[in-house]
Amino acid sequence: MLPISSSMERELIELWRQLFRILLPYLWHTFSNSDDIPCNLQLATSLSDFQYKTILIASGIMAKRGDSYAFKKNGIEGLQVALKDSLNIHVTRCQFQKGGKNEFALQ
Repeated sequence: MLPISSSMERELIELWRQLFRILLPYLWHTFSNSDDIPCNLQLATSLSDFQYKTILIASGIMAKRGDSYAFKKNGIEGLQVALKDSLNIHVTRCQFQKGGKNEFALQ
């Protein structure tokens, strides 16, 4: 995520702030929208696939890589920095055994 300079970036950060506030505290959620992982942000926030992907791309958390999309750690860390005054977000990258993919989780 870029430094906060435009009203759109400020609005995206406020949108994330509102979405994170509805999450249960002390419970890890993934950015992945895999059905294999029940604690993911899309399910927890009740966003449609289109809404969720749009917010991730606009925020720099997800980017197109070839024919697919990938999560960008620096986008997630940028969001963490942008929200540090109002929310404590812990970001980690881990590998879940079930899918064998690297997933980002936050608390």
